[in-house]
Amino acid sequence: MNIGIIATEDKMLQLENFCTAYRRMLSKHKIYTIDGMGDKFNKLLNTKMVICLPVNLGGINQFVTKIRENGIDIVFFFKGKMENIIENNQLSEVLDVCNDYTIPIATNMATAEILILGLDRGDLSW
Repeated sequence: MNIGIIATEDKMLQLENFCTAYRRMLSKHKIYTIDGMGDKFNKLLNTKMVICLPVNLGGINQFVTKIRENGIDIVFFFKGKMENIIENNQLSEVLDVCNDYTIPIATNMATAEILILGLDRGDLSW
């Protein structure tokens, strides 16, 4: 399964904690993230990792394109406050594309735990 993992700056620590708690489950899958987050997650998860460009160089667009191409099956997007208008528009596109393409997306810890446990049980195998 291909899993996208991204977070706004104010939720990065929460996403790191999630990845630490569910490292065993996540490490079985290929992870997609954005430069700046990739190094942390690569060391933490020790799995196949695809790192998109940094946000300011089109990383969100690259991530969204991967979703559109059916290259990402689940997204963990820990979303907090987005004060930068350009970043806000780009990250909102992640939500829109996941909805358009029926990609499960978790935007907080509670939903992420439901998705990861379902993934581990095989509920999301397709």
